[in-house]
Amino acid sequence: EAVPGISNSASSGAGDISEILINTSNAPVDVTYTYVTTSGACSGNSQSVLARVNPGGCWMGVIDRDWFKNGNWCGLPSCTGDAYIPTYPLGGRFPQIGADGAICKDLILSPGASLEFVTTYGLSICGNWINNGTFTPEYGTATFIGTTDQTIGGSVAANVFYNLTINNSGVQGE
Repeated sequence: EAVPGISNSASSGAGDISEILINTSNAPVDVTYTYVTTSGACSGNSQSVLARVNPGGCWMGVIDRDWFKNGNWCGLPSCTGDAYIPTYPLGGRFPQIGADGAICKDLILSPGASLEFVTTYGLSICGNWINNGTFTPEYGTATFIGTTDQTIGGSVAANVFYNLTINNSGVQGE
């Protein structure tokens, strides 16, 4: 059965099933597998397993709160890769940006999630800002550096910036 946001390929052999799942959405997707024995003394028995497939650029926070550590992400964000901060990261920690150079395509903060700029550091956004969580800007700067239209969305109350810079090469003034 097809699961929205998941592309997959599968193969099976005698007692062996292998499947590669790639999350093509901007949020974790839960997939339930039910394995059924079809022959032998245990025929008809079944076992279900729930698997969560995170998108690339999903914050896990398993090491610490440092935005720049690869082990905190399943795919470090870039200008072509989103930064998705889930409500419940695996490590239970939310990211802090405490150095220069943080960048992402779309920033997606889920409800209950948070992002903090430490002192004057900030984030360059190549895509869109979607904040339904908590953003703490300290004295940092959110810089929009896209080449096409960009949006600031999510909860209006959560989108308060200390410094906001628009440096979008595709936007033309009239």
